[in-house]
This record gives sequence, structure tokens and C-alpha cells, in this order.
Amino acid sequence: MKVCNITAMKQASYISNKENKKNEIKTEEVTKKQNSAVDMIQLSSTQKQEIQDMLVKDEKYQQIQFQEREKKYPIINRFSDVGVAHDDKEIHQMQKNFWKTTKEITGDFLDGKATVDDIMNYFCDITDEAFEKYTEKGYMGDFNSEKTALLNQLYRDFRFSVNSAVYHRNIDEGKQYCEFADYGYHYYNADYYYKAKELTDAVEQEVMFVAEEKGIENYTAPTDLQGYYKDLNSFIFDTSGLVPRMLDTTKEPPKDFKFFWQEESYKLPKNLHFVMGEDGKWHNKNPQKHFYGCVVKVWSGENWYGEAKVPFKGNLSDIKKVSEIFQKYDVPKEIKSYLSNLQIFSLASESLTYWKEKY
Repeated sequence: MKVCNITAMKQASYISNKENKKNEIKTEEVTKKQNSAVDMIQLSSTQKQEIQDMLVKDEKYQQIQFQEREKKYPIINRFSDVGVAHDDKEIHQMQKNFWKTTKEITGDFLDGKATVDDIMNYFCDITDEAFEKYTEKGYMGDFNSEKTALLNQLYRDFRFSVNSAVYHRNIDEGKQYCEFADYGYHYYNADYYYKAKELTDAVEQEVMFVAEEKGIENYTAPTDLQGYYKDLNSFIFDTSGLVPRMLDTTKEPPKDFKFFWQEESYKLPKNLHFVMGEDGKWHNKNPQKHFYGCVVKVWSGENWYGEAKVPFKGNLSDIKKVSEIFQKYDVPKEIKSYLSNLQIFSLASESLTYWKEKY
């Protein structure tokens, strides 16, 4: 019987596939036997350590391992919350615990229940845990660049958590001075600025000791810190876009200085319309229709207190330095010059300024 070409091709293909499957099964069996033989080899803990030490000293092997890690998790963000922590639940939970506990122990410091040394010891503990965990799970080797990147991330996160904890304590304290509602206010207590600075200055020194302990050569702590990671002034005024503004966040406040600001309740006109500006802020398209006012309170320790009600007219004159508001007051010289570093304004005046510069 003659077999057509198509049938012959199908039969040939079937036979070929069958042979391939047989070969695959044989290969799997050989691999299993090889693995079984390897498993039978008993190594003492000393021998295992010798092999590990040998691999650690093998620069080519280490370079290959580094390249594999770099492919999966580039070092530029490997230790951030979008790196390893994004995929590894255990690492993610460790990071969350660090942030939470740092804020809690900072609260203890503010309450006088913990010292600077206590908090620096805690910083050392979390770096030890992080280095151990990342190395144990194969996310980090003994390369200077990897260890530097991890320590930098821990340093930044620690500063952020300290500033965040102090900021929220500062805001909570200010609620007692509210007049119109328990929101829409801003409060600044210089004491909290110096409390946060005490801790961030200390960790700036401590991180150098940690780097030496971890064998990181020529380590330098990050100096390009901005916003949340720098200091309390930057955390509050450079990141939130709050009204009022601090014109120069590098200028340290007088000791015992406090400042409070709150807008009066107001009803927005129906024709009020906001649009997102090129500067990333929301601006009023009809700023002249936006009328309201605010109350400003200033303290210089327990010896002096000033309060002023400021009406807003919906024009550029709404932008004022706090020193202008209190120019007729007998302001103590300790805080007088610093008041010019604080500026208040209405959303109307800010919008007018924006549209004027744009058009």
C-alpha cells in the first residue's frame, strides 16, 4: 500500500518527537543521578567555610555574582522601596519596622524617655540587621559600591523618619491654638527644630563609625540632602507648599520661638476656578474674587506674645512678611529680625503673581 507524502511526514514527525522525549527522559534521569551523587558528598562545616572563603576571594566569581544582582536589581534603587523590598515581603516588612520603630524611639526622645546615645545604638542595630539580611538573601556582596548604597539608604531613611516624627509632634501641639477649626492651620516651634537637629547631627557622625565597621573604604555620608531628608525647616516648608512660607530655610530660628497661622473660614464663590500651573501648584483663575483673612500669633518664650488679625483684599498687597504685620508691636530683638524670614499670603495674591509673571 502506498502512503501519501503528508502521512509519511506525520509519521516521521511522530517518530522524531518520540525519540526526543526518550532522550529528554534519559537526560533528566542522568541529572537526577548526578544531583543524588552530589548530595551524597558530605562536607564538614570547616570544608564548607573554606570553599566559601575561596569564592569570596575569587574576584571573577564575585564579579559574576555582582553582575547577576545588578541585572535584576540595579544598585541605583536596589535598597529603596521600589527595589528588592518591592518583591521580597520579608525585606519589605523589615523596612516598615525600621520606619515605625525609628519614629517611636524619636517620640521617646522628645518625651525625655530616650537619649541621643540610645537612638544612635538603635541606628547601629538596624544597619547590622539590614546588612545581615540583604547578604543572607543574596541581594548584596562584599563590594564597596553595594555596601555604600545600602548604608546611604539607611542613613536617608533614618533622617526622614526622625524629621517626620518631630514634624507630626509639632503639628499636634499647634492644634490647641486653633480659632476657626482644628484644620487649615500652620504651627512652628523652634524647640522641635533643634530637637530634630540634635539627632540628625548625631547620626551624621555615627554613620561614619558604621561605615568603618562594615569595611567601606573612603565613605562619605550623602551631602546632597533635600526636603524630607535635610532638616525640619526643609521638611515643613520646602516639600509641602504650605502657606505661610519660610524664605530662607537655612536660617536657624531663635530659641524659644513659636509661630502660628490659620486662615479664617470662608465660602468659595461659585465662579472660583483653579487650574494646575506650570510650577506644579494650583492657581485661581479669578483671584480677585477670593476674599478671606487669617490670624497670626508669635511667641518669644514665656516673656512675649503677639497676635494680629490680617484681612485679605484679593490683590498683590496680601503678600506680607510677618515682620510687617508686627512692625508697630514692641517685638523682642531676639526674634525681630527673624520675623522677616516668614511670609504669609492669600491664594488670591499668589495666583495674581503667577498670572502676572506668566502673561
